[in-house]
Amino acid sequence: MIPAERTVYINAADPEQAQAVRWAALGYEIVNAPRPLPGEESWICDFRHGTIYAACLAPSDRMREEWRDLDAWPVLIVTDEQIRGFVRDHMAGEIDEADALETWGGWPELARAAGWPYQGKE
Repeated sequence: MIPAERTVYINAADPEQAQAVRWAALGYEIVNAPRPLPGEESWICDFRHGTIYAACLAPSDRMREEWRDLDAWPVLIVTDEQIRGFVRDHMAGEIDEADALETWGGWPELARAAGWPYQGKE
């Protein structure tokens, strides 16, 4: 899998993004934008597509429309394990994993080079 355009990926282990991870774990939909957003909760955090984040448990069609008009991108929470799987799937049959890891110096560098927010050391 290649990271999708217009989607913000946050690693579940990123301590700076604990608020987004917490809301997502409760089933809330999270979005990120460069301008203030409506939602049941909103906050400012690390820049991804912007610094404004909002969460809503069951966004209405109207709220989704507002998010779209405000250029909000969906936030997906991923883990290092999932990221390794995405990278493996992407390389499948074309690039030897051991060679890629040796070339890039390990999982953190390989995953980040592929555009994923890897947090671990290996």
